[in-house]
Amino acid sequence: MLHPVTLSSLVLLLANDHWAKAAFANAVTGKLSDLAGVVLLSAMFMHLGLSRVAAATLTGVGFTLVKVVPAVNGWWNDGYVLVYALLGLGVPGATRADPTDLLALGALPLLLLVPERRPGAASGGPGRPP
Repeated sequence: MLHPVTLSSLVLLLANDHWAKAAFANAVTGKLSDLAGVVLLSAMFMHLGLSRVAAATLTGVGFTLVKVVPAVNGWWNDGYVLVYALLGLGVPGATRADPTDLLALGALPLLLLVPERRPGAASGGPGRPP
């Protein structure tokens, strides 16, 4: 997870969601969050042991359903509200059902830059404890 692609995505997502959206609130800021989120979610799935293909597929299918199917979008938003409430984070902004957001799936090839975890490999990296 400490790969430059994932760290850049995390910085982009945090800066965009906590500063740029408030300052500019336009279509570009929304698309940037989608791009960063798609890369981060896929990388998280890879970190949990899924192959690159499985992570990209799961992310792509899930993202598409949330962005295109109104009922799935509602369930996603309800889950978000529940997680935020359990963590005491207030109320999150709603994820909009917007098929144009599927452009963010074009970021999935960035996963080719992120190394896959090998089964049984220590999570801490060479010379570091797991």
